[in-house]
Amino acid sequence: MTRKIGTREDGAVLETQYKLQVDVVNQLGQRIEQQLQAQESAMSTMSRTEASRSRATHVKLTRDFRRVEATFKNLQLEVRRKKAVADAARREREEEERGRMEEMGGSGQARRMQMQIEEDVSFLKIEFFC
Repeated sequence: MTRKIGTREDGAVLETQYKLQVDVVNQLGQRIEQQLQAQESAMSTMSRTEASRSRATHVKLTRDFRRVEATFKNLQLEVRRKKAVADAARREREEEERGRMEEMGGSGQARRMQMQIEEDVSFLKIEFFC
C-alpha cells in the first residue's frame, strides 16, 4: 500500500485505507506493549527458575517487537516524505498551469484552456478507474 502513495493510484480511498491500517497497527502495538509489561510484572512474582526461563522469552519477544515498531515508524516517515514530494509536484504543476493561463491573455483563450484541462482530467479519471 505504501508503494502506491505519491503515484497516480494515490487518492482519497488509499488515504482512508492507510489511516485505518495505521490506527489498527497502533492499537495492536499498545496491546502488545501492555502484554509485555504484564509479563514482566508477573516474572517478579515467579520463582527464580521460572523467571529465568520466562525472561529469555520475554527479552526475545521485546526485541522482536521493538524491531517491528521501528520498521513501522520508518514506513510512516517514508509515507510522509512521499506525500510531501507529491504535494510539491502538484503545487508546481498548478503554478505552471496558472502561468500558462496568464500568458494566454484574454478570457476566451483562458476559458478554452480551462475546458481542455477539465476534459483531460476527466479522461485521465476514466482511464485511471477503468
